[in-house]
Amino acid sequence: MSKMSLTTVLAATLGVLAVAGFATAAQMKAATPTTRSAGINCTIPNNVSCKITSAKGLKAVLIKAGAAQDYVALVNKTYNGCPKQVTVTWDSAFQMGSKLITECTSMGLKN
Repeated sequence: MSKMSLTTVLAATLGVLAVAGFATAAQMKAATPTTRSAGINCTIPNNVSCKITSAKGLKAVLIKAGAAQDYVALVNKTYNGCPKQVTVTWDSAFQMGSKLITECTSMGLKN
């Protein structure tokens, strides 16, 4: 095997191992709950898909990539009607750096 092709195979192998390690770290980070009241459950097949639930209802979801991606917004959604459950997705090449889940507040009506 020539020196050039051995170097190419070695570089490709290292690249695959680096991506595999990144996916494992992303899976562990994505599976952590966000707050005590709102729940988040993520899976990472070809993209990151997170089901977010809240008994109070959801007003907004903001998920940003980590520092390596300069804190770019991966998900920035607002919801009308305060749904109790939403699903958000983004490309699995980006790791979640921060998340902000805004829940609805109960509206106290005064007579």
